[in-house]
Amino acid sequence: MIWIHCIGRLYYSVKKFITEANRYGVTRRIAPQILMRMSLNDEVFLSISEGKGQLVFGKFVVNGVSGLTPEAVNYLREKGAIGEQLYEGGRVINRGCGSYVEGPTYKLETSISEVGKLIKGSKIKTPLMVMGSFEQVQNFILEDVPFRPGFRPFDYESFQGAKPIKFKKGLPVYSGQFYAESAVTNLHGGKANSAIANSVINYTRKEGS
Repeated sequence: MIWIHCIGRLYYSVKKFITEANRYGVTRRIAPQILMRMSLNDEVFLSISEGKGQLVFGKFVVNGVSGLTPEAVNYLREKGAIGEQLYEGGRVINRGCGSYVEGPTYKLETSISEVGKLIKGSKIKTPLMVMGSFEQVQNFILEDVPFRPGFRPFDYESFQGAKPIKFKKGLPVYSGQFYAESAVTNLHGGKANSAIANSVINYTRKEGS
């Protein structure tokens, strides 16, 4: 599935986000019920407000989940969702929207969607995030699309078939939101394969992010 996710301008510019993403990778907070619809290798387009619309400036490919507290790691291990430890961790991560110490990274033994289901069904509070590697794309603007938090399905096929209505600052501008509201089912959850699960310690989120 393909998604679109808005980045808030409160703590980020495009340049600052890209610099951070190239340094640390991308991690974005996500609700368990949305993670339940995601799969390994889903693509998430990233946008930031540009006038009344959204400037799409990059994307990331989902390769795992992050934001797991030690309690969440132990719970997922009991459920058979987390396997061997891959990396020790220990990096201090300072992002525009918050900071934390990177804990150990583990092999994920189940699908990403199953992690969302398990966390949603538990009483564990954990700053659940989806993570991936940043990729730049040819920038474009979606006209009259307001900022919306969270993740929305993106009808990329329809977008590819559309023609720009004008150009702004040399960038093509498209009319329409291209939200694929009917795409609500995870059709390829499957096994995790190379998906990973990253734990965090002392997570602090900046107010308003």
